[in-house]
Amino acid sequence: MSSTRNSILAYLAALMFVAVAVVLRWWLDPFLGDSVTFITLYGAVALAVWAGGIGPGLLATLVGYVAADYLFLEPRGHLH
Repeated sequence: MSSTRNSILAYLAALMFVAVAVVLRWWLDPFLGDSVTFITLYGAVALAVWAGGIGPGLLATLVGYVAADYLFLEPRGHLH
C-alpha cells in the first residue's frame, strides 16, 4: 500500500512542478516573449525525475509541452 501511495505522490509532485514552472514562465512572458519557451520546464522535468523516476518525468514532459504549446507558442491559444 505504501508503494502505491508513494507512486501517486510522485505523479502529483510532477504535476505540481509543471504548474509552478508554467506560472513562472507566464510571469516572465513580458520579458521573454516567444523566445526560450520551455526554459522553466527543464527544471520541472528534472525535479519530477528526481522525485519519482521515469514515469513522473514523462508525465511532466508531456503536460509541460502541451501547456507551453498552448500558452506560449504562436499562435497562442491553439495546439499545433
